[in-house]
Amino acid sequence: MHLLELSCVRAALCPKSLNRGILWRSLRVLFCGAPLLAVSALPAQDRDEIYDMDPFVVAISPDEGYRPLFSNSATLVSVERDRIPFLTSVVTEALLRDVGVDNVADLSGLLPGVSMDTNPAIADEQGQPRLEFRVRGFQARPLYNGFQTGGRMAGTDHIGRVEVSKGPNSVIYGQSSGGGIINIIPKAPSFAGSHATLEGGVGNRSYRRAAFDVGGPLEGDTLGSLGVRLGGGWTEFEREQVFFENRTASLYSAVTWMILENLKFDVTAEYLNQHIVPSRTAAFVSVGSGPDRVTDPFNRDRNDRNFSYTGPYTLNKFETAITTAYLTANLGHGFTARLGGIYSRQTEDSMRYVGAYGLGTAETASSPFEKRDANDRFRGYKIDLLHQGELGGWSVDSLVGYERYHARDNLFAIRTGDAAGNQVSLPVTIPFNRRTVVGDWPVPPPLSQFTNLRIDDTIRTQTENLRFTQILTTPDERGTALWGIARGKGDSSIRNRLAGVTNTLEGSATTYTLGASYRVFESEEFATTLFANYSTSFLIQEGNQQNPADFLGFTNVEDLRNFVNSRSPNPIEPEEGKGFEIGARFNMSEQNLVASVAYFDQTRDNIRRSFFVRESLVPGVDSEAVLATYFLASGKEQIRGVELDLAWSPTPNLSFILGASIADGKVKSNINEPGEEGLDLPRFPERQFSGWVKYTFDVGTVAGLTLGLGANYANATRMLPAFNDRFRLSDSYTDVQALARYEFGTGALRQSISLNVRNLFDSEWTNEANWLSEGRSWRIRYALSW
Repeated sequence: MHLLELSCVRAALCPKSLNRGILWRSLRVLFCGAPLLAVSALPAQDRDEIYDMDPFVVAISPDEGYRPLFSNSATLVSVERDRIPFLTSVVTEALLRDVGVDNVADLSGLLPGVSMDTNPAIADEQGQPRLEFRVRGFQARPLYNGFQTGGRMAGTDHIGRVEVSKGPNSVIYGQSSGGGIINIIPKAPSFAGSHATLEGGVGNRSYRRAAFDVGGPLEGDTLGSLGVRLGGGWTEFEREQVFFENRTASLYSAVTWMILENLKFDVTAEYLNQHIVPSRTAAFVSVGSGPDRVTDPFNRDRNDRNFSYTGPYTLNKFETAITTAYLTANLGHGFTARLGGIYSRQTEDSMRYVGAYGLGTAETASSPFEKRDANDRFRGYKIDLLHQGELGGWSVDSLVGYERYHARDNLFAIRTGDAAGNQVSLPVTIPFNRRTVVGDWPVPPPLSQFTNLRIDDTIRTQTENLRFTQILTTPDERGTALWGIARGKGDSSIRNRLAGVTNTLEGSATTYTLGASYRVFESEEFATTLFANYSTSFLIQEGNQQNPADFLGFTNVEDLRNFVNSRSPNPIEPEEGKGFEIGARFNMSEQNLVASVAYFDQTRDNIRRSFFVRESLVPGVDSEAVLATYFLASGKEQIRGVELDLAWSPTPNLSFILGASIADGKVKSNINEPGEEGLDLPRFPERQFSGWVKYTFDVGTVAGLTLGLGANYANATRMLPAFNDRFRLSDSYTDVQALARYEFGTGALRQSISLNVRNLFDSEWTNEANWLSEGRSWRIRYALSW
């Protein structure tokens, strides 16, 4: 492996200095050791017809609209979606703009089979500084530009495209969720010409926005061909749930440098600053037992339901920086080498009441006040070597790769206490109005009161993956086969400086993938392609694993609290997944229609679950204050169902998209919590439907007017898997959205005014992530482009 890494790096950085004869012979031994791999490189004159300088990057057509034809999320190299033997979903830049996506969480409403999980970009749940979704019911932290990130938060101004590949993907991306991966692809520089856009916006709930995006090509004899892009945005708005105020500022940049005809360098960078004031009280559905669960009616004026309280002085701040780079070299003889890397840093500074809960119309509560600091660093690199050739008329893409990641999370938290170092709860009066009011900002407790050292941990996770995949295409290009094998390993350690204990866990797995597609019918107007696949995955898990039974049997809260403070951390076993798909794609070229439908069956074992240690675990204590949140890993989950994905543009003026997911997910076993067996998977609605339609007028007095209407529906689902909360359900809900945009201008100068409305019918619901819905919101934006 080290020889291959060295050869790839040397070939990319100094291709002319290599002894090419030795290099090619070495590479041919690697790729041609088996009969299947004995491929011959395509002649140079033929390569010009099918070879792009960077076969790893999807070439985006400016008129693709909602109907993308290529993807690389399931293959690493750009492949026509009709030939990929996996179900993929893509959200294009045009759709992001039309729907008016201001938050990454909104992506879940555009993608069938994807739901919201803990999401600090909206909720800022303390202790959960990660961005997470659920893909087919299993947690998934999104990738950034093809790299794992550990779930670091991301803004939306920089997003150029979002791709989702369903099913286990550890062969392609190393450790990954058993449900699938979400890859957020940043905007790239354009060589088609210079561009500039200035944007401003206003709306209800104190919405304010300003943004810019500029870029274009720079030509020079000494620099080669250089494309640059620079942009940023500032957004401020308020919510009733889950936070009161959010201010986000971001900057992003991207550079593509064609150093030589056969050597290219891409780099992206993003900085995000978030300032969040959580809502003082957040109502949630009452706890009940099975069919007797209590569902209190919503009341927006008085908080007469169960609630959590974050206090009169609460401020959470995040700073995130992410940069990625790729160096791609065409080595000739059908070989392309790519070397890439990522570095991310995220800091957190927050203060809030922790674990203050009230029941019904209670006017008082008490809890400790906590100050929390976290500093997370994430870095990684990958090396890929691609060979494109032929075998008996079949085209064969062979890809060998290696990737390695390192994450280090430092967490320090202190809480109010007395002179002896005992944790002290502060009494608070609960305001029935959930919003912050004028004069509601007292000075927080002085640092001298933070005498209880709550957390002083370092969590380190390292993973690596060595993989080999091949994509084979029949001579008539009607059939495609993909197979791959990978060996992944990793370790996770928790260093508890309070107890002076470090626990480390190592894990490894060999994962496989096998898939095929074949165009069974093809004419000038219509084509049908069948596909099927099977794949496996593994996931190194982080967190403090404890047994819920250990926290039962205490006679008073003080003994329980002391026991919690004395617990040493325990690492979690890796999660493993497997699954298969069978499906069909339909393509009507004259109607510009692309549709996919698939049946899937997937499982995962050794699932990480969180649970709360509450004061109410002590008999006779009614307080629901949370003393600690731990994890456990056990059992098996299974989900099976059908998904539909359709994009249709019958005319240049009219565009449709439609997505649907109908699934049945169950907890098959859970040794630690047998009461959860047989229940539905949490935070994943089993029936999801989404759609969007847009029409643009191009004649008459309304020329330049665009109207859009869409909605996403989700049925009720379990919100929390933790014991005591396992029966808490969300509501079924339908979020209706609308767009009206008018574009005008002459020559290169263009202007547009747009209106986006969310929750058009002002409905109320609790969604799958346990957040109450906001009322109707509207946002007006003006953009000037040239």
